[in-house]
Amino acid sequence: MMIKIAHLYPDMLNLYGDRGNIITLKTRLKARNLGVQVDNITMGKSFNSDDYDIIFIGGGQDFEQDALLDDLKQGKDKELKLSLIHI
Repeated sequence: MMIKIAHLYPDMLNLYGDRGNIITLKTRLKARNLGVQVDNITMGKSFNSDDYDIIFIGGGQDFEQDALLDDLKQGKDKELKLSLIHI
């Protein structure tokens, strides 16, 4: 079984060492003999939430959060809402 993780804006939202959370997820999944694939979804890159089992977004300062708003409004916001409906 392969678990797919979408890591949103890892290059901008890493205020609390969130890459460590991704490393931990990968390690724990592999320890359970599960495959894991992490796709970094950055500004300008679209994604389909149905393609992922986990959607991860880290924390950031106000400046980075403000900078990402326009990118979110280009379709990622709709994908995030769709993923919440499936929970």
